[in-house]
Amino acid sequence: MAVFINGVEIADEFPVVKTSAYTAVAGDSILADTDTTAAFTITLPAAATPGNIIHIYDAKGTFATKNLVVARNGLNIRGVAADLTLDVNWAHVKLIYIDATTGWRY
Repeated sequence: MAVFINGVEIADEFPVVKTSAYTAVAGDSILADTDTTAAFTITLPAAATPGNIIHIYDAKGTFATKNLVVARNGLNIRGVAADLTLDVNWAHVKLIYIDATTGWRY
């Protein structure tokens, strides 16, 4: 059964709140709270299977001042070998793993 917040499907499980560095696993829905502590990094899995999904949400609308870094952990993000910085308040990304070339897309 899917879980929805404000009409947006977040995942098949309830989200977890993170306030510090964390390594995500496929199927995670993460409410990233950079307001409680400070900017931090969520690291993507080192290995992924096509179709794996990870959701990340700005829990308190603070990514513009306290960025969240999504570390690629060796896999591309949108075909580029670079980490992703989330710096827009209330951002939500649904990362889907495609293949070794594309890596994670959103």
